[in-house]
Amino acid sequence: MRNLARLLVLIIIVFLCIWPASCCNNFDDFCDKAEEQFEELGESNSLTDILNRRLRERRSIAPSWEKKEAAQKVTETLDYLFAESTYDKRFRPGFGGPPDNIEVNIFIRSMGPVDESLQKFTFDCYFRQKWTDLRLVFNSTNLQELPMNWQFLSKIWRPDTYFLNGKDSYLHKIAVPNRFIRIAPNGRISYSQRLTVTARCQMNLRKFPLDTQACPLEIGSFGFDDDDLTYSWETIPLSMDDALELAQYQMIAWHHGSKIVKMKNGERSVVFLSFDFQRAIGFYVLQVYIPLYIIVMSSWVTFWLVKTEKGQETPARTQLGATTVLAVVTIGFGGKAKPQVGYATALDVFIIICFMSVFTALIEFAFINFLDMFIRRLKHRDLVRVMTLNDMTRSMTAPLVHIKKLERGSQPRPNAVLQQTGDNIDLNRRFSDARASLAQRRQSDKAENNVESHNDIPNMLEALDKVEPGAQPDESWTDAGWRVLFNRMANYNWLGYVRKTNLYHDTTDVINSLDAGSRKIFPG
Repeated sequence: MRNLARLLVLIIIVFLCIWPASCCNNFDDFCDKAEEQFEELGESNSLTDILNRRLRERRSIAPSWEKKEAAQKVTETLDYLFAESTYDKRFRPGFGGPPDNIEVNIFIRSMGPVDESLQKFTFDCYFRQKWTDLRLVFNSTNLQELPMNWQFLSKIWRPDTYFLNGKDSYLHKIAVPNRFIRIAPNGRISYSQRLTVTARCQMNLRKFPLDTQACPLEIGSFGFDDDDLTYSWETIPLSMDDALELAQYQMIAWHHGSKIVKMKNGERSVVFLSFDFQRAIGFYVLQVYIPLYIIVMSSWVTFWLVKTEKGQETPARTQLGATTVLAVVTIGFGGKAKPQVGYATALDVFIIICFMSVFTALIEFAFINFLDMFIRRLKHRDLVRVMTLNDMTRSMTAPLVHIKKLERGSQPRPNAVLQQTGDNIDLNRRFSDARASLAQRRQSDKAENNVESHNDIPNMLEALDKVEPGAQPDESWTDAGWRVLFNRMANYNWLGYVRKTNLYHDTTDVINSLDAGSRKIFPG
């Protein structure tokens, strides 16, 4: 009997050692061999210890059974939902009933660029949508949700969501399409995809580059009206990466909401985001504002040059004025940093002010030199005519001959009468001496010729202005231009008004005062 009992115990022990090992090997949890189980049998190991050890090993095998059973149940559930049921992805959930609600959430990874020339902005985001499809309800597993491959998207219904103000977008496909879907047991579907979206942003650039822009992002359904689909934001509608930065802008705020948009084929439920961007002006300060300030202040140097009688400062003032004007044109009007819009921006106004400043500095010098030359030639013209009339009053024998002589004598002779510098002729003098000598001659010849004396020189010159001299054979184009100018001004009696001004009598003082006033207007 003892031998029979020992043999029975040995058979039970062998069975307990070999069967768990074979089970474990089938599930690949560990790779104990059957013959290694017998090494534990010895005088020091009791049967109770061996049984307890095997019981613990059996418990460790239980999760493997549960996992394989869960995978089998998931497979059966999917086969039931899409193979054995009547699921039709062409119809929305709850077709014919109340509208389905699509909850939207966006996580922005990067933002920019914001292009004011093309009126658009770009961002990279995770675009997430959630909705409920009761046709996908299951309760045969203990899983919280089923994470599905992106290829599974072709088997279920999805909302036709699009960006109303979008200009371009694409789905990231490195190294596979970046999107996934998850299904909860209650039929709640979570759909996420990574997109790069370019949206239209209507900008008002009148304050550029000190402007703030509000760029919207509108999301809605392309084909379903608000009777079929409605959109709403989740509790946290927008989240962004902490390291999010833009090159030329700063995002100072964002707003969200929902609205109803009327279209030709119905009303659409739309949710929107509005991003407030404030432009960073550091680039424009360094590239536009500071250089133009320096150029404008450089143009003021022309007023510091001392004016000489011979005009030795003329080349320096002319070259400096022309150089500053060209520099402003190159930086202000030739730069690519300005937006191409049909109205003037704040930067355009600043550039125009800088251009007018340097251009006015150049024109001031040219205007003063023109006034000086104008008065010189006018005085020379008047002097020649007065002397010619003085000769005519001496004789009354051939008045017509003297009229022709007046016409010929009124022409200036630059080589003999009007020098380039004006050093050999006093053109700034008054006609008091001429008036006195003329009066004396007329008084002495009054009895002989019975000619009335002309004591009013301005009136006499106005009368002489009615005689328009013709062109001379050896007349240069410069003299011809001055002759035409004086004749036109004489027709409107403008030369008479000029002769009554201080500019005609005190030319040097008036020009110096104008130059001094320019130095006060332009800091110097």
